[in-house]
Amino acid sequence: MTLTRIAGIRWRSLLALCLMALGVAVLWSTPVHAQEPAEPPLKADVLSNPPVLDDVTIVPAAVLTQSDVLLPLVFDENAFPPGKVSFVPVIINGTFDKGEQVGWTWIENGASYPLIYATSPLYIPRQIPPAATPSYLAWLGGAKNLDDRLSQKIQLPADYFVRLRFDYFTASAETECNANPSDNDDTAALYVDGVLVEPAFALCRGGVSTGWTERTIDLSDFIDELVTIEFRVTTDDNLNSNLYLDNIELCGLSGDLSLPQQCMLAGWQETTTGSATRGGVSRTTGNAASPSLAISRQGRPFLAWSDLTPGNAEIYIRRWDGLLWQEMSGQSASGGGISANSSASTEPSVATAPNGAVYVAWQDNGGGNSEIYVKGWNGTRWAEVGAFSAAGGGISANGTLSTQPSVAVDATGAPYVAWRDQRAGVGEIFIKRWNGTYWAELGAGSASGGGISNNDSESTDPVVAAGDDGTIYVAWSDEAGGDSEIYIRQYKEGQGWSDVGAGSSSGGGISNNAGASYKPALAIAPGNRPFLAWVDESNGSDTEIYARGWSDSTWLNLGSNSASGGGISNNSAPSLDPSIAVDRFSRAIVAWGDSNRGWSEINLRRWNGSIWEDIGGSSGGGGVSNTGAGTFSYAPSAAVGPDGTPYVAWSAAISNVRIYIRRYMTD
Repeated sequence: MTLTRIAGIRWRSLLALCLMALGVAVLWSTPVHAQEPAEPPLKADVLSNPPVLDDVTIVPAAVLTQSDVLLPLVFDENAFPPGKVSFVPVIINGTFDKGEQVGWTWIENGASYPLIYATSPLYIPRQIPPAATPSYLAWLGGAKNLDDRLSQKIQLPADYFVRLRFDYFTASAETECNANPSDNDDTAALYVDGVLVEPAFALCRGGVSTGWTERTIDLSDFIDELVTIEFRVTTDDNLNSNLYLDNIELCGLSGDLSLPQQCMLAGWQETTTGSATRGGVSRTTGNAASPSLAISRQGRPFLAWSDLTPGNAEIYIRRWDGLLWQEMSGQSASGGGISANSSASTEPSVATAPNGAVYVAWQDNGGGNSEIYVKGWNGTRWAEVGAFSAAGGGISANGTLSTQPSVAVDATGAPYVAWRDQRAGVGEIFIKRWNGTYWAELGAGSASGGGISNNDSESTDPVVAAGDDGTIYVAWSDEAGGDSEIYIRQYKEGQGWSDVGAGSSSGGGISNNAGASYKPALAIAPGNRPFLAWVDESNGSDTEIYARGWSDSTWLNLGSNSASGGGISNNSAPSLDPSIAVDRFSRAIVAWGDSNRGWSEINLRRWNGSIWEDIGGSSGGGGVSNTGAGTFSYAPSAAVGPDGTPYVAWSAAISNVRIYIRRYMTD
């Protein structure tokens, strides 16, 4: 919380100011009101005729006294959740509304003008623009031959990664704009401890802003240091240039991940410093593999993987609390993890329930044979879901090899687990549901005999997903059509198992081509519309990522070549391991591992309803992972938060295998 002074303004006038500010915000977003005048104001002109609000003149500088009325300006308290940081760093007087003598050190070499001003309610030629927050701003420039400097010292915490956020506004009459803003006749820049922070501001007519613009600077390199932030403007003896600043603050991530995030950098960003570099999220000494990512309706990401650090493979999981990737109840990502046995525990799959419960399924040799195990998070600890769900025969409980589990949760909170089961020399697809008492078949024979695949060919790579009306979908790759094809079936309560469109689990299935199609990824859009992606060998010797979507009565290509030719990956290098997720706008994102640079990076594209679009360089250059030569990035797991934010986790092989994660943040 910070305090601001409203000096001498009647309550009627204060209400009028609030309404006027709202009107200004609306007007300012309209291009016609955002145009800069040919000649920006000069400080000498403004100071000779101070702006007036209603019948009250706002004095540029003021000193608080005990008789003043103080009103709070409430900022997001979750930006630094209590108990998560040793202390909360602040910018003193970041809105400048406490006057020019509070918090800031300023120097104006070449003139004697102050740097903090009250502003007019509307942008009028030869007056300064409205402040971004309440009524004051900092104004650097506005005269000739200036060297203006506005600075403040800040102690940054040792246990929190802070960002500097501010609003800026530029105006200039300089006609020449150089490609490098620092080469212009008039210049503006931000320095942290004397180091120039790119990019500089363009002080020239062609580079002016069209209104208040937000910028965020990462200060992670200065953790636990006392730093000086300094804004500088220099002008020559020719044309006039100006930099206005307001609402300067230090901030971080909201503790409530269901809310819009505070102060985030745009683009593919680490969730915390090091989540996609150095030790990643796993932060263990042994190899960490097979990441599985899920995001709850409350916006909390959960990331599970198999880890060899204890000497045998165990299942680890961490939860992101908005600040750090935390263990969940004791040693969920250390020691024996949540599997905590002496056998090999691998191939985890994680899903979340509407009430925040979390389920993890994996394959385990604990019963002397590969079986499917399940545990759930009940809010305080990891526990079996029914007797022996994570011991002995687990939920598969048969004498054959049970592998490749996939877990999903429906709208009622019931978990479903599908897996591959070795029967009569070939793999079949089995599935069970937790009914609150025991793990039951989903229709007669769904986890016995031939399962739901029920043919004489190899059926493998199952994935399960739940629709918003309770329909359960299972997709897999199957060799019943002569080569490997993509099959899918659905289960509706009271109706049993059926195809999703004619022939979806026989013959050519959904892929229906001459090349091998395998490793399906499945997600369900609002309105019960499945999306499928898979690896396909139809494009010669290269593997590509193909995709199709269901539209009421048929499986459609998503774009002209989404399931032929180069597909959505469309390059000459191997493309493997697709993962798919769908946001609330029915936009599907597909991530995969791609070797188009000579080493493997994680690429991603999003179907926006018309085209497969790149998101911030996600399908070119280093893609999402951007780990560079010498690092092999593969096996991505994609998910989308309730606010539409895409997240991607993956395995990164450097000296050992680690689990990395990034998310895409908009401006």
